[in-house]
Amino acid sequence: MFFKFFSRIKLYLVIVMTMALLRDESVESYLAPDNQVMSAVSSAPSPRAKMANVPMIEAKLRRPDTGGAIVQHRLLELLGRSARNHSGTLVVGRAGSGKTTLAAEYAAGVAGSVWYSIDAGDADWHLFAKYFTALILGKSKARNPRRKPTEARTPLELFADLTAGLELVGAEWPTLLVLDGAHHLFDSEWFPQFFQFMIASMQPPTHVLVLSRSKPPTPLWRLRSKQVLNVIDEKVLAFSPAEADEFFARHGLGKREAASAHKLSFGQAGKLAGLLDSRIKNQSAR
Repeated sequence: MFFKFFSRIKLYLVIVMTMALLRDESVESYLAPDNQVMSAVSSAPSPRAKMANVPMIEAKLRRPDTGGAIVQHRLLELLGRSARNHSGTLVVGRAGSGKTTLAAEYAAGVAGSVWYSIDAGDADWHLFAKYFTALILGKSKARNPRRKPTEARTPLELFADLTAGLELVGAEWPTLLVLDGAHHLFDSEWFPQFFQFMIASMQPPTHVLVLSRSKPPTPLWRLRSKQVLNVIDEKVLAFSPAEADEFFARHGLGKREAASAHKLSFGQAGKLAGLLDSRIKNQSAR
């Protein structure tokens, strides 16, 4: 019990001091009792007991199968460099831009990676905390059968509980933590604090990879200026003309067809793949 209590206090102090540095505020102001985010999470209308009875969808905690999709080698290298130099990477792009495919291909080559596919229902704090706890403790085989499911009321309590649970069994945080579909959480009042806690508290070799269709409402410039967060946008994800040529050549199509498809798709992965499929079908029908 003393070890568990000490672990929670230690993590609490580390996160608070880190967040204060990121915000250029004093620790005292950050611990102020009238913190609006903490109050909003603590008074969330959804009861914990109700969320505890919601059955979990195990597929949401499994890395999706990319089906052998082509991913630009430069992007895999970019994610590797980002993981070595930052605590977190935010990949931003519209549907079809290739975020999930890229992350899944990268995660497949990282031992100790875990995956969470987020949907709109996970905006409820207690349901999200339930999945996030299973992601960290379940995937690392650190679940303690005597330990009750987390009842954390705030992001800070959640991270403290998870860290204490891992330390109790001598386990570590996952090497790579992928959150796919984070934009579903942006309207939640607790998300800004959770996001900053997650990025600020992760220590090497753990890296957080967040996939979203847009940038979160929380300011990112402090995290980026402290070099703890890297942002990859849709322009970086797009296929270049040379990459489109290579992509089409692998399927027996020429540069003229690749150039036309690249122009129509603006290099967006999903549209480019759709045009490729269409041209292959037309070729087969001749």
